Amino acid sequence: MAQSFTSSAPGIFTALQERIEEVAREQTPPVQVFPFAVGLLEPQRYIELREIANHEWQPETLGFTGAREDYEIVGRATTFVGDSAFSNIKVATDVMTETWALFNACVMGAVVSNRTNPFLGTTGPEVQIMYPLRSDYSSRPGTSSAGGQIGRVGTVDWAFRFTAIIVPA
Repeated sequence: MAQSFTSSAPGIFTALQERIEEVAREQTPPVQVFPFAVGLLEPQRYIELREIANHEWQPETLGFTGAREDYEIVGRATTFVGDSAFSNIKVATDVMTETWALFNACVMGAVVSNRTNPFLGTTGPEVQIMYPLRSDYSSRPGTSSAGGQIGRVGTVDWAFRFTAIIVPA
């Protein structure tokens, strides 16, 4: 009888997306959440869950009857404002403040408040460890679909690290 390891990553990705969407709907105005990277002409504020990255399996027991699964879920929180430094000298700090507020409310809040077991309410393989890995802020001038500069964009590129112990099914 063949045995296989069932990854916790797809279930955690979906559960994380659902929790972030719940919190995002409660924001004023509601924030859109995408399970992929988006292109031009995005809404004013949005969250992306971009990928499952650095997925690794390690033997957890002798005879490989169990495995430790480690991976990251990577995303981005983005805020766009139509102001420029010419119309609002504080635009860079305004965008930074709004972007961090978006990240803290929709991402950190959704994850940190749902650390119970089963993690994020998932079924199947359970995550043992979750921790924030990084949250890198950057800002740049916005661009129009025609390629010209318009407004200002702030982003927080974030990642959470997950570890699960998986036994063969």
